[in-house]
Amino acid sequence: MLRRHLLRTLAAVLTALSAQAQTAWPSQPIKVINPFPTGGTVDQITRLLQPHLQQNLGQAIVVENRVGASGSIGTGLVAKAPADGNTWVMVFDTHGVNPSLYPNLPFDT
Repeated sequence: MLRRHLLRTLAAVLTALSAQAQTAWPSQPIKVINPFPTGGTVDQITRLLQPHLQQNLGQAIVVENRVGASGSIGTGLVAKAPADGNTWVMVFDTHGVNPSLYPNLPFDT
């Protein structure tokens, strides 16, 4: 019984130490990929949200347009980006039909 209690305590201490070692997010600029044409609805909404996100997160927000193939080119880039939370994608509701239009998408919608 004592051994089990010691193991639980050790696990709790190690968990707390590992959580303390993590760096604060976001620690670098955030890139928001807009996979639709410049001046379109998604681009306008992204650029309206950008200053608010930048202020609330305290980090630079960079909007990058990567258009083509009904948004799947830019979304594919985001899907291949490191899973660190620093690359985002803004999509439109029609983005959900891409799997039926393009059978070989480089991501799972």
